[in-house]
Amino acid sequence: MLALLINKFIEEIKMQPGCSGLTLQAYAGDLRLFAAHLARQNKRAANLADFNLDNVENYFKMECRAGIKESTLYRRRASLRKFAKFLIEKQILEKDPTMDFAIECRSLGAVQKKGNGEIILAQEEIGRLREKLKGINHPRSYRDLAIIELILETGILINALVGLNVADLDLRPEMGVLSSRAVGMSPLIIELAAPSFRQYLRLGRPEFAHNENEQALFISQLGGRMTRQGIWQLLGKWGAAAKLRTKLSPRILRNTAVYNMLTSGRSIVEIQQILGHRNPFSTSAYLRRVEKIASIEINK
Repeated sequence: MLALLINKFIEEIKMQPGCSGLTLQAYAGDLRLFAAHLARQNKRAANLADFNLDNVENYFKMECRAGIKESTLYRRRASLRKFAKFLIEKQILEKDPTMDFAIECRSLGAVQKKGNGEIILAQEEIGRLREKLKGINHPRSYRDLAIIELILETGILINALVGLNVADLDLRPEMGVLSSRAVGMSPLIIELAAPSFRQYLRLGRPEFAHNENEQALFISQLGGRMTRQGIWQLLGKWGAAAKLRTKLSPRILRNTAVYNMLTSGRSIVEIQQILGHRNPFSTSAYLRRVEKIASIEINK
């Protein structure tokens, strides 16, 4: 599997003196985006045989048509060449498939717009956001942290989030599970958000639940189910407190979640199930959009 080889390459790069976190992030992002492209094209996980000249040329043609910056394209080719050199040194690959390839774009930079302020949060920004929430011991911050962690882990849509009931969440497993009623396809395992949920249910929700028969998982200060507007407001508030680059929104968190799934090696099928898409083409289209946003973010 190509993903396993990429992981081995990244681990080896980490050990090299002078390798910065940004360099490592660039290598990992470039290679995993390429592997995700191959998986979408072939409708299966990419393997070593897919790392060939034809697929490399096809990938860069698509990137050119998407208007990706020339500097980004050359960096991505450099990442592929570094990876190929690693495979050759390990006697896994005989020849670098990028050596006979030249980047030829006639309309570079044609679509260099973020559009509607869409960004993908950097890990450092996510860390600041979490620190800000965890630094305040208050029922509201417990609730809001659980909401943000859930979107960051699953990319759940706001309509589904505000519709969650306590009965939809099972925290008896070590990780946690959201029922299929809540997310549309199959039960959804949550791991990173589970500790925040446990804290919220223990210390946050009881402070808001004035009616013991209230079924809603996320409750407002008024004691009823949270609304879409309430979610937007709390995200905007915490984003400003963490001094993020732009106003935090559900879409930014969802894009960030999907990008993290993509670069962590999740398959297209896994991402489709997590997002609750019934049509795989919807997932592919969304992943292409997220890749484009990520490319602009890394190189702007």
